[in-house]
Parts: sequence; C-alpha cells; structure tokens
Amino acid sequence: MRIQAWNLVFLIGVIVYVCIRGVFGGRTKRNQKVLSRVDTCDRTLLALVVVGTSFCRRCICLHPGSGSQITVCPRSFHGAGP
Repeated sequence: MRIQAWNLVFLIGVIVYVCIRGVFGGRTKRNQKVLSRVDTCDRTLLALVVVGTSFCRRCICLHPGSGSQITVCPRSFHGAGP
C-alpha cells in the first residue's frame, strides 16, 4: 500500500500535536482548580449541541434529495480559470 506525501505529513502533525498536548496535560494535572464555572445548564446545552449536530448530520447524509442542495464548483479546487 502506497502512502501519499500529504497524508504522511498530516499523520506526523497529528502525532506531534498529541505528544505536545500530553506533555502539557501532564504538567497541568497537578494544578489545583480555584473555581469551576461549569454548571448543569452548561452541560445540558453542550449535550444538546452534540446531539443536535450529529442528528442533523445524519439527516443530511441519509436524506436522498439532500445531495442536490450542496453544490461544489470543481474548478475552484484545481485553479482553473473561468
């Protein structure tokens, strides 16, 4: 199986990102929280956003006529002129 160059660059970038986040996450794990501003209302709203976006995404993907609503100009991706 042949790996494309940009896929390899992306994979290396993700690995570096996860490593950096792991180092800083380990450093901040020992810090004490002074004040937590997250309450039940925030958690409820976040749960509604997650459920709503995943539901909308599934509706768009599974609806047979939704493909005609999204149009993408293929010329814009290849740098071709008018």
